[in-house]
Amino acid sequence: MNTENYPTWLVPLDIAKELKDIGFDTPCSFYYDEKLLKISPWHDEEFAVTNWNDELFHYCVSLPTWEQVFQWFRGKGMFHSISIVNDLLEEVKYFETEICDNNGDIICIISRVTYEEAREELVKTLIRTYKNEQL
Repeated sequence: MNTENYPTWLVPLDIAKELKDIGFDTPCSFYYDEKLLKISPWHDEEFAVTNWNDELFHYCVSLPTWEQVFQWFRGKGMFHSISIVNDLLEEVKYFETEICDNNGDIICIISRVTYEEAREELVKTLIRTYKNEQL
């Protein structure tokens, strides 16, 4: 797959496949076609936003936006945040993510140098945590 022009507002394909494996079912405007090995937007107005992870489209993978993924996890009772932290002693800034349950109890804290790294690691950790809870 050519990732050179892959939009940064869509989750990467490897994460999208993991989301499909755990039952991500939010309708999405974009999908990856495993037969054609390409990303496509859906142009038919009737199906403009479709759950591409449905068994009917077994060769497709929904490509959600980051916000769609975060919303889906919130619907599963997994709350999260990303904030910037200014460490005055070390004179560095970094991004910190938190995952909390319905009671507000912290499940996990992750720190990364950039927002994009923190966002990606947050989603990967949400997926792992969700899988573990389903076992």
